[in-house]
Amino acid sequence: MAGAVYPYSVDGCAVPLNRYVINALPPKDEIGVIASVAMSAVDAYFGLYMRLMSDLAHRAELMETELGLPLLDDPTGAPVSESNTATDSDELIEIE
Repeated sequence: MAGAVYPYSVDGCAVPLNRYVINALPPKDEIGVIASVAMSAVDAYFGLYMRLMSDLAHRAELMETELGLPLLDDPTGAPVSESNTATDSDELIEIE
């Protein structure tokens, strides 16, 4: 992450990505604090990932509109799948 910048401004300023994810390093002998900082870092990464993917999807929609392509149907009626842990299989099952 050295040198990487958080891609959105925070209070109008550029922020290094490592400072956005982990504001301060916890003491090395405080296991609970380390775990809390680690969970916060994962949450920050996930939030950033979701924001980036949302922006990417929005830009793709704008590009498709500019090209005159029709809008896609709303996927709300699409079937939902999840892993079947009862059989310990990698196959996906449909939930009705």
